[in-house]
Amino acid sequence: MEVYQSIHGEDHYAVAVLQSNIATVYKNLKELDQRLLYQFKSLEIIKSLHRVNHHETAGNYLGLGHIYYEYKDYEKAANLYAVAAKIYIEIYGETHPSTAATYNNMATAYEKQGEYKKALDYALKSMEIQVTIDPENYSRIGTTCHQITMIYEKLEKYEEAIEFFERTIEIKKVVYGEDHPFVTIIDTQIGLAQLKAGKNTEEPEGST
Repeated sequence: MEVYQSIHGEDHYAVAVLQSNIATVYKNLKELDQRLLYQFKSLEIIKSLHRVNHHETAGNYLGLGHIYYEYKDYEKAANLYAVAAKIYIEIYGETHPSTAATYNNMATAYEKQGEYKKALDYALKSMEIQVTIDPENYSRIGTTCHQITMIYEKLEKYEEAIEFFERTIEIKKVVYGEDHPFVTIIDTQIGLAQLKAGKNTEEPEGST
């Protein structure tokens, strides 16, 4: 780091990249405090070099969001994800993979806070973008679809949960095949959701 700073100065792009790389090393070492420090340093340099609405600025905000998520500070994580999403939208527009991924991060952070309506809103937005830009990315769409299902369950909206469970299982069959354990798990979850919704498909014993 000192060599880079002596050659380029403290506010050079190469220094910012190195600090971001150091943050990644601390991530692997699970040292959150040091990771946060270097991610902040990288962000400050990137902001000084680029206009605010630059993809690397968004990437740094996203990285900070991930760190606060690991700190279990889900509110701060959601706020940082929101900043990143706003920048991505300004650069790429709403129908872009980076926007979709960041919406998904926001949904997860809001879900952790128990803010299920906000979580649902962003998860639905994420899936809508995914379907628009890459409708054959079944793995990613299936994962988001399952996330939406679980949020509906937490909201006790079992009819909607069943709908998304059924969509998820069809996607997972395409990805993994009908005999995969994940498909079996989702099939069981559908049954449980039907029971909660009062829609048990089995007729009562003795009925005609």
